[in-house]
Amino acid sequence: GQPGGGAGGGGPGEGGGADIRCGPFARAGSAGRGAGPVALSRLPESRRVFLANGLIAAAGACATPARLLAAGAGVGSRVVTRKNAATLRANDPDLRSFREAVRRMKRRPASDARSWKSLARHYATGCSDNAGHGSATFLAWHRAWLQLVEKALQLAGGNPQLALPYWDWTRHSTIPAAFRTAGDPLFSAARQVKAEEELPPDFADVGPAMRAKSFDAFLGSPEPDLSDYPPAGLVERTVASNVRHWIGGDMVSCASAALDPLYLAHCANLDRLWEAWREAWPEQSATPAAWTKTTLELPDPAGSKARFALADLIGATRLRYRYDSLDFRVNARKEPAANGARRAVLEFERSRLPPLPASFRLFLNNRYALPSTPPAGSTYAGTYTLFPVS
Repeated sequence: GQPGGGAGGGGPGEGGGADIRCGPFARAGSAGRGAGPVALSRLPESRRVFLANGLIAAAGACATPARLLAAGAGVGSRVVTRKNAATLRANDPDLRSFREAVRRMKRRPASDARSWKSLARHYATGCSDNAGHGSATFLAWHRAWLQLVEKALQLAGGNPQLALPYWDWTRHSTIPAAFRTAGDPLFSAARQVKAEEELPPDFADVGPAMRAKSFDAFLGSPEPDLSDYPPAGLVERTVASNVRHWIGGDMVSCASAALDPLYLAHCANLDRLWEAWREAWPEQSATPAAWTKTTLELPDPAGSKARFALADLIGATRLRYRYDSLDFRVNARKEPAANGARRAVLEFERSRLPPLPASFRLFLNNRYALPSTPPAGSTYAGTYTLFPVS
């Protein structure tokens, strides 16, 4: 929802979709255009494993992630695997461990720095600054925050192998069953959708973002004055905000988003897609020097601050986690270039942010478009959400 935001172009076609299975995205001629699963060339298994890099010792008054880990022997010492929540059985031990840790944190009083409400306050404090939203550090900030949350849950549950689940809404359009049961620690009564409702396909269309061939397009420009792209990247301006707005409830505000456990699964999927994009475009995903020199400072559940160098949040081994899969699904669509289209940037100039999120479906050269017009066809350009951050 920052000035300069816009739609990413491209939407679902007349039907079907394409499953992208951990390969260079859209390098095969039919990827993202035809209907049905499309298997692209597979990467070596060693390249599929995501071992993120990042917890760096901080100096001065800021606490380090090591302080958080010191409270529990063995926590954070081994690689954990984040799994797809939609495919986990109800009695899956990883799911049970995650649920029990959330239960314990929710039972603690809000005054306890290790409580669930305290964790949500930490998110609200950092989320509302220019690093957490509306900038090229959006995904990196949330990656660092997820790491701190994961460590806090490991400590709460007494399980050093506990890993956050992710919700792959590109392939599973309804809320995972584990998050649907009233009274369960993973449930939130504040959500504004029914358990069986399906996320609209265009709200979850990662095609425009995953086709981005530059750092600035995917993550946003760290130097917008010198770039053709705005500060916020395609991921933040489309699927990240679209899904939050569709779920509603606590998720629509930075002040309350982290109260809903489903938000963790949503953010974990965004983090997973970042790694999938890096695998798809290894040459184009190189990070600009202006970005790598930045340091993020986040409130941690230990009650102090944790510092993360952005250069250490890019696909190496120190954060000690990986994903069970980097596969995703894109909506079938026709490439704009095939119709002789050219790229355009939609900019918003306004004096104030909207009080609530607002989602839009953008049609170009279609004077007959209505709110009920299906998000398809040659005039449909994309779906995006303006998200106020305060």
